[in-house]
Amino acid sequence: MAFIWLIFALFFLLLEMGSPGLFYFLSFFFGGVIAALLSVWVTDPLAQVLAFFSGSIASFAMLWFWVKKEHTISTKTNVYALQGKKGIVLKEIAKNNIGTVKVGGEVWSAKSVHAQDIRSGAVVEIVRVQGAHLVVVESNHHMSK
Repeated sequence: MAFIWLIFALFFLLLEMGSPGLFYFLSFFFGGVIAALLSVWVTDPLAQVLAFFSGSIASFAMLWFWVKKEHTISTKTNVYALQGKKGIVLKEIAKNNIGTVKVGGEVWSAKSVHAQDIRSGAVVEIVRVQGAHLVVVESNHHMSK
């Protein structure tokens, strides 16, 4: 019976290889291996099936916690990474008008957070991204190159 469980496990391993990134079938592979090992000592088919499902559920839970821990994103990306960065004003930002700011080699439309004038060449800090515009405040610090 162990041979049948190993073939069953191999089938799920092949399914897992055919659907990379899901880790769904890998749990059934582990369940099949556990059932195959148990079948060497226990001949009751019901006990083997219970071992298969118990092993599959346990390995699914362990894989889920591992994948969840490994894929937790703590680094901000895209526009969320812009908040707090500094840029240089290329086109003056007048009180309620939009100017342009260069941040990390990219040029963005920007407006002032306090509806104040910010001259061209000034260093600004990005407060937030609002739609397609950066909302900035003039910074007292110089940019480092």
